[in-house]
Amino acid sequence: MQDNIKEIINAYTSNDNLAINDDFRLKIITNLKEILNNFALFELNGFTRIEDYYNYDISFNKNIEHFKSTTYDTKDLGAFAIYSLIEKIKTLNEILFGDIFDITEQIAYLKETDLILDIEEGFNYITQFIVDFKKKQEQTLPFLIAKKYRIFFSGYSYDDIKSLSPDNVINLINKLNNPLATQDNIPTSEGIDHVNSHYGTSYLRIRLGHDYRIAFERYHGMTIILGVAQKTGKNEDYNRYDSVARKSNAIHREADYFAQGIYSEDYIRIIDLLNGYYQKYLEHKNNVNKENGTTLK
Repeated sequence: MQDNIKEIINAYTSNDNLAINDDFRLKIITNLKEILNNFALFELNGFTRIEDYYNYDISFNKNIEHFKSTTYDTKDLGAFAIYSLIEKIKTLNEILFGDIFDITEQIAYLKETDLILDIEEGFNYITQFIVDFKKKQEQTLPFLIAKKYRIFFSGYSYDDIKSLSPDNVINLINKLNNPLATQDNIPTSEGIDHVNSHYGTSYLRIRLGHDYRIAFERYHGMTIILGVAQKTGKNEDYNRYDSVARKSNAIHREADYFAQGIYSEDYIRIIDLLNGYYQKYLEHKNNVNKENGTTLK
């Protein structure tokens, strides 16, 4: 698969003319779909280059520019791209916030750059899919099944999450749902290390921007967010997560209920909060799209 992707990238970014035969065209369809299927991972986790995922030194946007500047049929390329994006959402059973946003944003980008001439059917399909998904999954939106992990808020995160901006919450969820998130782990503090040693817990931490440190644990295929704090010291971390660790059994029991779709009153409030963030995000994107001549309904 990676050899095929490398061949396509090399072919489309070279200055040599290339005769695209049926075999190569099929290879483009297959592998462009694979690239776009992973595009949300690139964008949402700060990846700007395909190299970061496939180890090739080529940026996605640069790739698009090369497509536009060559003599190849960009309408065909656009058709492949829209096909890939639609096929992606047809096969999704559960959707991450970012999957929805990046799919629509990518379609809007392709439309703005005239890579796709006949896009309305695909764009309408996407927007209707979002509307249907929202109605169907409104009460389970924070479940957020991604490649591997499911997000559950517990510990101090019930209150912490309310102090974060909607963008930070969405970024946090997408970052933790990334199967590569463990690469973003930062050293735990002395306080958390002491808690882990004393209680046998396995609390981890990652950064969110420059200001926040998120403590979490992996549990039965779930990610339990235990706290979202600005930089804290040894004693603060110890006091904070010692009290969380002492409630570990209760937290795990609640997480097990959560996995079955049974939510506590506190968690229902979190659901309402996240749904509100979702609406604010869509309103913001609508305003941006209106300025750009497109509307996300």
